[in-house]
Amino acid sequence: MKLTVVHQILIASAIGLCAIFGLRSVVIGIRDGNTGTLLLGIVSFVALAALAFYLKRFRQKLAEKKG
Repeated sequence: MKLTVVHQILIASAIGLCAIFGLRSVVIGIRDGNTGTLLLGIVSFVALAALAFYLKRFRQKLAEKKG
């Protein structure tokens, strides 16, 4: 298996983990009224967006090299 494929799988897994953790943190933060936990959930969603952007650019660069 190529290293680029493994890299894409790991980034996609990190996106999934950020989504699950962020959603959990936001729900718990709202339920308990804990601002720190809510902020942690929001930061997790920011990390999710950054990773998604990175994965998109990585795939574009791979396509440019092949094409």
